[in-house]
Amino acid sequence: MPLLDRALSWYAAARGMLAPDAAAGGAPASLLPKISLADLKKALVPARKSALVDPALETQRLATHHAEPSVRTYLRWTPSDLTAALHQADAGNLRMAADLCEAILGDDRAVAVLNTRVNAVLGSELSFEAGRGRARATGRAVKALEAGEDWYAAWSEAVLGQMLLWGRLLGVQPAQHLWAELEDHGGRLIPVVEPWHARHLRKGPGNAWRIQVGETLEEVPAHPGDGKWIIFTPYGSSRPWAHGLWRGFARLWLLKQFAIDDWGRHSEAHGNPMKVGIPPKAGDGARHGNKALRQELAQDLAELGANSTLVLPPGFDFKLVEATANTWEMFKAQIDMANSAMSIMAIGTNLPTEVGNAAATGATAQNLVRIDYKRADAEALSTMAHDQNLVWWAQFNFGGRGLAPWPLWDVTPPADHKAKAEVLKTVADGLKAFGEAGAPVDKRKVLEEYEIPAAPVDGTPAGEAAAPSEAPSTLPAIAEAHNAAHAEPHRQTTVEVLRTVWGRGASLAAKDDRDAWAMGRVAAFLHLLAAGEPEHPAYVADNDLLPEGHERAARVVALGSPDQPRDDHGRWTDGPGGSRAAGDAAGSEVSAKRTKTHEKLERAERQAAEKAEQRAAKFEERARQSEAKAAAARARAIEAQKKTDELESVARARQSDVDDAEDALDKAKAERNVTEKHRSDVREAKKARDEADKAFSAAERRSEHLDGAADELKWSAESHRERASEAADMAKARREHAEMMAAPTDQYAKAVAKRRDLAKSELVEATKRKERFDEELSRLYDERSAAMEQARELVYHKDPAIRSSPATEAALAREKAADERWEAAFDRTDSVSHAVERASRMEGYWRDAARRAEAAVHDGPIDGDGDGKVNEDEDDDD
Repeated sequence: MPLLDRALSWYAAARGMLAPDAAAGGAPASLLPKISLADLKKALVPARKSALVDPALETQRLATHHAEPSVRTYLRWTPSDLTAALHQADAGNLRMAADLCEAILGDDRAVAVLNTRVNAVLGSELSFEAGRGRARATGRAVKALEAGEDWYAAWSEAVLGQMLLWGRLLGVQPAQHLWAELEDHGGRLIPVVEPWHARHLRKGPGNAWRIQVGETLEEVPAHPGDGKWIIFTPYGSSRPWAHGLWRGFARLWLLKQFAIDDWGRHSEAHGNPMKVGIPPKAGDGARHGNKALRQELAQDLAELGANSTLVLPPGFDFKLVEATANTWEMFKAQIDMANSAMSIMAIGTNLPTEVGNAAATGATAQNLVRIDYKRADAEALSTMAHDQNLVWWAQFNFGGRGLAPWPLWDVTPPADHKAKAEVLKTVADGLKAFGEAGAPVDKRKVLEEYEIPAAPVDGTPAGEAAAPSEAPSTLPAIAEAHNAAHAEPHRQTTVEVLRTVWGRGASLAAKDDRDAWAMGRVAAFLHLLAAGEPEHPAYVADNDLLPEGHERAARVVALGSPDQPRDDHGRWTDGPGGSRAAGDAAGSEVSAKRTKTHEKLERAERQAAEKAEQRAAKFEERARQSEAKAAAARARAIEAQKKTDELESVARARQSDVDDAEDALDKAKAERNVTEKHRSDVREAKKARDEADKAFSAAERRSEHLDGAADELKWSAESHRERASEAADMAKARREHAEMMAAPTDQYAKAVAKRRDLAKSELVEATKRKERFDEELSRLYDERSAAMEQARELVYHKDPAIRSSPATEAALAREKAADERWEAAFDRTDSVSHAVERASRMEGYWRDAARRAEAAVHDGPIDGDGDGKVNEDEDDDD
């Protein structure tokens, strides 16, 4: 059976989808329809081609793989829309929340900090940790992912980035598997990942995920990790949207958008100052000028182009009125605050895109994202890819889910070489200062503490290093075993000699490799001792430790007397037996150097002894103090023992309570056994619930489809009505304004001011009504949520009698009534919001008209209504 047929057979048998004769031994019972292996293969994989290497792999959809519905998002958001998105998300519907995230990604700072966080993980080095199983099989799986590039065919960089970005922003991101058997991948079955827009996802009855597919928006179950769907929830499966960054980003983003719009309008007003013509004053011997002259001046000012020259009649003046207040600083402060807050929420710092100074290193730049954020993202991606994707890939291609490797991203920040160099310089300066002061500092231990490699100490040959005190305790047994195997005197050794060999090897190795290096040298020495020749001809450093009569010892030791004594480490000394290098000039020179070294060591030992005596005196004083403290501690211990006895008596008195608890535990076990007997009833109830869910889902899909169409028509009609109402209100205001302009200037100003106050009071009243409706909407939402929760508890109760009881029907009726009341309140609130907007526009219109009327009263009747013309009925004495 080919690999693909085996994989499909296993998959179908595991999910109970095959007919009884299609799987060996039959398939487990399932509510899914039974199909044949041929039908399943046709459904799960595309038509085979001679060479499936077309780059348009994503367009070759599998027969049963669903097409993603089209996406339409909002273009304008208001605070009430944010509240509605939060309410819908809490009810399990992520449509508005996903649309809001789509709008947030259009912000420069939001998308920058999110991409910075994503790239901090995906830009790190990727490796794969082998799964469980035989080493050969796990190695093949890792090789197929890396060298075979199965990983990069299934998970492109763009897909990983989208999954992580939306997973952190919204809290949940769905994706679909596109299974394909690619020729350039050794015929292996590759689960290509296709991310979907999260607006199609929602939490259905039973806390199960459901997703809309196709243009008909049909809902199907989406089970995470079932080989078909991936649901990435980095914050956990319980209400993941409640932990996403969008909840904090939303208001900051909306505030920033409003500030940008207001700043643009302010800039437009500042760049287009108002042109004001001033007629002659009454005391200048002339009247204010006749009406025709003023009207002609107003017309000329209205038609004045760029870079124009203006010649005014005698007595007239001209000026520009522009905005002079520094209100733009408020807009900038709002934008900066929103940018900083979004950066801190996303990456843990308010420096999202650049290093703070030009001298910063690459390591500093890598730390823009907090290391705990990067580690959490890497762990979440690794778990999702392994549990929901690679386990199926390993099962289909290698026959075991446990063979699936784990993808690992190394997010450890790179070493800061500048800081390390500063540490090295500080340590070197400190050691130099200690040396000049004569302080007895162990430089080697200091270097080891800072992990600085240390060479052998100058002036002391490496071969003369003494055996360290931490030599292994196995050396005596090794020496005894060697001497037992070699009875000849010139083949035997002592424990002291082996310790010396071990110490010489340890002094030449790094700290981590010291034991292995030293024991290797001991083994080489024992081979030389037993065989008479070393394994490597260059090994001559320990010939001075060989016993008399050894083949190699004659080449060095024969220069001395046979009676020449050895020191504690088995080395030849210059004792009474005569000089080791007698008659040899080179030996005498070595002996002289060693004598000087011994003198230096003796002086150091005397100094160390004096300091040791001083330290001993201090230790004695501390010992006396410690003895006093110990006496006090013993007294406290006696008191503690008394309390312990009291507690033990209390514990014995409470043993009866423990016995009662054990009896209660036995009763609980008995009840659990009774519960086990009713499991068959529970299984039947689950089957009935699944059938009810299926019928309910079909009805709900149809209802939601119709509701969506009705809502779109309703929103379109309401939008047309709102625009018509706004146009009517504005036309009415202009007519009223035109009627007021027929009156003299002072009366016109008073009428406009009165109308402005009326519009302001209408705006205040509309705002108060909106606040009342918002409070009512919130209260009705709480009632709706409580009714929905109560109804769900009864509908999905384990007792069938309760599920079909009148109380359940009454709860469903209350839920429906509460939902209708909330929908009606939502529509009323939306209508009141539009009324507030209309009142705000009318108040702004009459405020501008009042300002122009006041200017006309003080400076003359020029352009009373802001259209660049003087009113026809204004006379010279207005």
